[in-house]
Formats: sequence, C-alpha cells, structure tokens
Amino acid sequence: MFLMSLAVLKKFPGFIDDIKGKVVAGSSAGAYVLSTWFYTYSEDSAFEGLGILPIKISAHFKGE
Repeated sequence: MFLMSLAVLKKFPGFIDDIKGKVVAGSSAGAYVLSTWFYTYSEDSAFEGLGILPIKISAHFKGE
C-alpha cells in the first residue's frame, strides 16, 4: 500500500516545491518518502523515494 501511495505522490512533483524551505519531519514511511533511496524489509528490496532529502534510509532495522 505504501508503494502505491509513493507512486501517486510522484505524479505531483510540484508539491515538492511547496515544502522547500519548510520544516518537514517523517518517520517510517514518512522518512522513506522524503529520502533519495530506502530499503524496506517487508519487500526485501530498495526503492527510490522523492529525493527531498539526500539520504538513504532503512527504518525498523531487524537485528539479531
């Protein structure tokens, strides 16, 4: 479901200009959207975010 939401957001690139210069926060899926690249364990794959922040992220790290 999150990946479908990300696909919808990518259809409206103008909103990125609307949030530039503002304080934006996100966690989990919100951080994924803001990132350049993210890895999700549920899909076991990496995906391209919107690139608002120049970061690569993996939330909810599963460690032994």
